[in-house]
Amino acid sequence: MYKGTLLIIAVAMLAMLAACDQEIVPPEAVDDFAAEAFSVPARMNVANPQAYDFSYRVTHPNGVSAIAEVTLQFFASDQSTILEELALYDDGGVLFPGDKDVVANDGIFSNSSVVVLPEGDIYLQAEATDSDGQIIRSEFVMAISLANLPPVLQTIDAPDTLQSGSQAQAFTAAVLDSNDILDVTAVLMRLMQRGNLIATDSLPLVNTISQNEGEFARQFDSTYAAERRGEYELEFQAIDFNEDLSNILSKTIFLENLASTLRNPMVPDTVRRPAAGADSLLIQISVNDPQGLGDIESVRFTVERDGGTPAILDMVDNGELGDDVPNDGIYSRGIVVDENSALGIFSFTFEAADRVGNTAPTVVDTLVITR
Repeated sequence: MYKGTLLIIAVAMLAMLAACDQEIVPPEAVDDFAAEAFSVPARMNVANPQAYDFSYRVTHPNGVSAIAEVTLQFFASDQSTILEELALYDDGGVLFPGDKDVVANDGIFSNSSVVVLPEGDIYLQAEATDSDGQIIRSEFVMAISLANLPPVLQTIDAPDTLQSGSQAQAFTAAVLDSNDILDVTAVLMRLMQRGNLIATDSLPLVNTISQNEGEFARQFDSTYAAERRGEYELEFQAIDFNEDLSNILSKTIFLENLASTLRNPMVPDTVRRPAAGADSLLIQISVNDPQGLGDIESVRFTVERDGGTPAILDMVDNGELGDDVPNDGIYSRGIVVDENSALGIFSFTFEAADRVGNTAPTVVDTLVITR
């Protein structure tokens, strides 16, 4: 009897252990019927009415197909007086192309519209209705409706010439904004040439002069001239939170771009030809470009034995082909000397070209292969 009881207990324990080994899978989470703001403007300008994009994420336990209608309501500051209503759609812009909805049936309901509202605090709330007539509402989101005036660009300052190899220099713009200088998000600086946009940079606020005035600036050195050379036009324009743009001020700038220089070729003076097999040799040279490494187009060497056929090999600074450290200005290329290599004096002529067509003065070194 005693042994039989022990056997029953042992079997029960094994069953419990087996059950513990089984993976316990929690039930899948079911989305509530709910709505929340996905993308809404924080500020709306009544002085310059324009289309703003409004998007809300709406979920439902039975999926997006169970959502019958979504409406965005605009309330006055009392949060009870409805000022405007706007239908939102999840159609991928197919049924209503102007709604700017991106992906159909993803639960993001959108619309883009000009909404004329009084000045002051505005409260946004989405109302969703499902196929059973159940209605839910999102939490209020506050936005500011104001008569926004665009900023005014007062003065700009930048060098007439950015010399090759020059240190960082400030490019600045003074801006006035009647709402508040903090309303200005940045000053855009566009580099133009013959009417074509070459590059755009953003100057941040660096000095608040008064509540409505500020200085925007950024430092640029000669690397700004990488891939560029000659006369360009700089255009400055301020932009605010409402994406209103200021007047444009411009000036001419000359970007100087000089050739790279080659130095410190690393070529063995003498190597012995192996009796069998092959030996690897690493050929290297340092390259300096006044406009930075980003201005270098190519580095290569021509290797030639007296009376032999020259061979041209590209060098890299990317950590490959034997290169040790990428982007350190030391260009490398591995070569092989094997049992069949010719004996004699080999000359290595190094060349470099930049992205505007400048070529560096060549550098020559030699290697002797002996028995």
